[in-house]
Amino acid sequence: MAEHIFRPIDALTLRAKKFPPPEWVIPNVVPEGTTLLVSNPKVGKSWWALQIGRALAANGANVLYIGLEDTQETMQERKHMQPGSWSSRFEYIAPGDIDQMPKARQSIARWIHERPRPKLVIVDTLAMLCGAKHGDSDLYRSDYHTISDFKTLADKYKLSFLLLHHTNKTLLDEDDDPFHAILGTQGLRGAVDTSIILYRQLTATVGRIRLESRRARALDEEVSYDPQTHLWGLAPPVAAESNPLEQAVVQLVAVRGPLPRAAVWRALVQETGAPDREVLDAITDALEAGEIAERDGCLIRVMPLLASGSS
Repeated sequence: MAEHIFRPIDALTLRAKKFPPPEWVIPNVVPEGTTLLVSNPKVGKSWWALQIGRALAANGANVLYIGLEDTQETMQERKHMQPGSWSSRFEYIAPGDIDQMPKARQSIARWIHERPRPKLVIVDTLAMLCGAKHGDSDLYRSDYHTISDFKTLADKYKLSFLLLHHTNKTLLDEDDDPFHAILGTQGLRGAVDTSIILYRQLTATVGRIRLESRRARALDEEVSYDPQTHLWGLAPPVAAESNPLEQAVVQLVAVRGPLPRAAVWRALVQETGAPDREVLDAITDALEAGEIAERDGCLIRVMPLLASGSS
């Protein structure tokens, strides 16, 4: 007869235990654990996921993007269209290159074991990786179990899963509780650590995110979307607040980076004809504004949303 597991812990012992602080993908927005990112079709959630993943990889983390709606050719096109560095730490899985869940769980766990700094697994989309439900009349339980497979891995290895998902209706900015628009039962919402609703009119450059989480405070924030670069931000685009030379610094680092500071300085002096001192000041201004950062002796573009709310 199997032994029953029953291990209560008293409150004083629990209070005395020391736990490491939670890791963040985006400070105060996407914590470690499971995050459900939901929007209407074509709003730009895949662009946001790509932006997040590339920024993390540029900072030395290992990122796995399971993209089951885009071929390798499409992903290459997307990465050319969106400014950002290319890194071997960002790995992509195209349709047909991974089994559906639950078999995929073993493959993902193996990837985590084999990488030095696994930080984020992006699933685009949840429905494509998990497939259709069969033989379970309790849809709430089925949805909850779907997330549990990812949550077990996230909690065990202290990393994040960003699960892209669709809505069951058209989301409107004025919806009182947009989380009811998550496709499926409330089992998905109940099982994940964080739910994020992203909405934007297809022709608009401004939208909103709403967030509820066990590990972060609720958030209702205006966001910006640049249709030229496909970058999302919690703040107005850099171009609206910086001088032209500072903009040139950010653009150069975004397109050609990571680059040593001296290489950025030489390139801008040659391309703009600006005095040495003004270019150096513009680089310093961009660093102080958080638009770029210096990692391992090189300047990198700090993606707007990743720079927001950092502590």
